[in-house]
Amino acid sequence: MIPYNKNNPQSIQKMFGSIARQYDRTNALLSLQMHRYWNYQLIKTIIKKPHSMTYLDLCCGTGEIALKYLEKNRLVRLIY
Repeated sequence: MIPYNKNNPQSIQKMFGSIARQYDRTNALLSLQMHRYWNYQLIKTIIKKPHSMTYLDLCCGTGEIALKYLEKNRLVRLIY
C-alpha cells in the first residue's frame, strides 16, 4: 500500500488505486454483506424522490452505488 502524505494530494489517489481491487471485497467482509442492503436502500430512496437530474457522488470509492443507481435510472447524469 502506498502511504498518504498530506503534502502530496496525489498520494491519496495512488493509495486508493493500490487497494481498489480489494476495496469492495473488504467492505463486504467488514460489514458482513450489510453494505449491499444499505446501498440498495439508498438507491431505492433516491429513485422514489428524485430531486435533481444530476447527482454528484463524492468519495464514491469504486463507484458501486453510482453505477447501481445508473442501472435503475438512465435518465440522470452522474458525476463520480
